[in-house]
Amino acid sequence: MKALIPIGTFALRQGLALAAAVLAGWILWTLIYLLLIALAVLLNEPLGGPASWPMGMILVVVVGMVLGLGIFVPACGIGRLLGAILRLPRFAEIPIVFLGDLVLSCTLYGLHIRHLTTHSMPKMGTVIWNYGIFIAGPLGAWWWLTEGPWAILEGVRGLLDRRRKATATTTPQSAPH
Repeated sequence: MKALIPIGTFALRQGLALAAAVLAGWILWTLIYLLLIALAVLLNEPLGGPASWPMGMILVVVVGMVLGLGIFVPACGIGRLLGAILRLPRFAEIPIVFLGDLVLSCTLYGLHIRHLTTHSMPKMGTVIWNYGIFIAGPLGAWWWLTEGPWAILEGVRGLLDRRRKATATTTPQSAPH
């Protein structure tokens, strides 16, 4: 039962982050849509079809699920699992998370190119460059949102424990009379 608590809190953090990301995407899309409508009215241009706003909302959910459930959550899970197995501090999980994310991103990108498009696979340098621009930044924000506060608390707790141990060993004990 004790092992299920970290899994549950991890799942809760990731689920809340995914919900927050989709909600933020919905708000952003709604603001952009309203701005585009206002711009169309001011420039006397056609407003567009009535399906634009709901299709944008659906697209935000799809992109959120693909990135969140297909890349970010598994990458954070890989980092957390290996960190727990190797007993690493959470900050040491960051390179593991990014390496796992790189592998997952390249795999999904390769599957997309091979099965959903007629394009050939670009050079690996291009894939890694695009990863660095479009995926690594959002993953960093995702990690800091979901795991960062606990990493900071864990680091502060470790510093306080080391400080207590250091003062306990240097403080002379009073001799019994």
